[in-house]
Amino acid sequence: MARYAAPRYIDNHIAPYDAMPPGHRFGLFFKSWKQDWNPDDTGKKEGLKETLVLDKATLELLQALRLRQASQAQSLSNPPLQISAISESPFMTGTGMEHPLENGFAFLNPYGLPYLSGSGVKGVLRSAAEELALDMATEDGWNLLAVWWLFGFDTSSVHLTGKAIAPLKAEAEQLQASYRQQIPNLAANPWLVPFISAVLSGRERADYLAHPAKFLEDIGSKRTLRESIHLRGSLCFWDVIPEPGGNQLGMDILTPHHRDYYQGKSAPNDCGQPIPNQFLVIPAGSRFLFNVQCNTTGLPEALTESWRKLLETAFEHAFDWFGFGAKTAVGYGQLLRNDDEIEDMRQKNMLLQKHEQQQAAEAAQLAAEEERRASLSPFEKSLLEVTEADPDPKKSEGAKLLTALKQGKWQGEEAKLVAEKVKSELVQQKKWKEKTEKKNPAKDHDYQKTLEVLKYLGGSL
Repeated sequence: MARYAAPRYIDNHIAPYDAMPPGHRFGLFFKSWKQDWNPDDTGKKEGLKETLVLDKATLELLQALRLRQASQAQSLSNPPLQISAISESPFMTGTGMEHPLENGFAFLNPYGLPYLSGSGVKGVLRSAAEELALDMATEDGWNLLAVWWLFGFDTSSVHLTGKAIAPLKAEAEQLQASYRQQIPNLAANPWLVPFISAVLSGRERADYLAHPAKFLEDIGSKRTLRESIHLRGSLCFWDVIPEPGGNQLGMDILTPHHRDYYQGKSAPNDCGQPIPNQFLVIPAGSRFLFNVQCNTTGLPEALTESWRKLLETAFEHAFDWFGFGAKTAVGYGQLLRNDDEIEDMRQKNMLLQKHEQQQAAEAAQLAAEEERRASLSPFEKSLLEVTEADPDPKKSEGAKLLTALKQGKWQGEEAKLVAEKVKSELVQQKKWKEKTEKKNPAKDHDYQKTLEVLKYLGGSL
């Protein structure tokens, strides 16, 4: 049976294998090795199967992280744009990472939970925004200046360089031609002048401020000018922690039929041996919650007001035509917007905040009580010890104190003070009776109790 590549004594120092998060079982503790530490290719499938199940603790951790993100988003003075979606096909990311399966997967450490990095979200959204900006037939509000302000300036953008691998060369030239057609409109856009002022300095800035159209032409033809421009962009994309459909991960299979040909070992033929290759996925029906912040400092006023609407348009375009994660060209990572989760997370966050406020109030009350106890005199502490030592809820404080008084708990002046407290309670309860009308005084409990207290007060009837 395949095992993970670690000495056996490690078993005594780690959590049970089934209780590990999936990222730990898929990574450091992936079961794909023989007893002699050689790879066990036949055991990879079983090792992958053991990665799929999410135990109760892992699910609780996943929910807590997602709820913490939602809580942080709602607590910010400038809250991020939130977009929730549900996957219509399996999702995978991090396939280029090294792994015995030859297809890796991205997990967020140290939690060991699958995630989509914020940089990955930014890449997809930038591509969607650039496509909308370069399509002159659409009226969605996007233009390349909005892309540069929000996403940052990319010196390697295909529409500027026109460079691409051979199969995509024609498309790259088409994008470059589309950019050049837009130069007159971009030159007249009021966002261009502040952009030039933000990214250039000195004589160069003054020259291009006088001729904005020339700046747009030169960044397409001068590599040194492009590489001198550094603008991070105003958007910040949070990592996305998906909630897997069915509360478990999934497994898919890729079966290359011409392995020898692809590896350059033989000419094309139909007699190659197919080799099934299993890999990890997040199944369809999983939920994704995207959070995008915007630092509006320095942004043109119009963008400050419209960035949310622009991003929503870019998300819709990405959902319709791009997809997220790896292998989107063959149908993986297709998402459908579903805003139900945003309201669901908002309700959960409200309950969490209420619970946290209640905990804070209880903690403050406990701290105040501890402070009060610390300030008590030894005599006052002895009174408290007596009343707390007897848990009977039917007995009053005075009854408990009187019992301890008769047992000799206090002497002298302290006994008299306790008796005064007992008398005060009896008076308040209208049980202080210095006279009795019963023929047998011994059966008048209130009268007898009054007599007992008077002994300590130094009085008699």
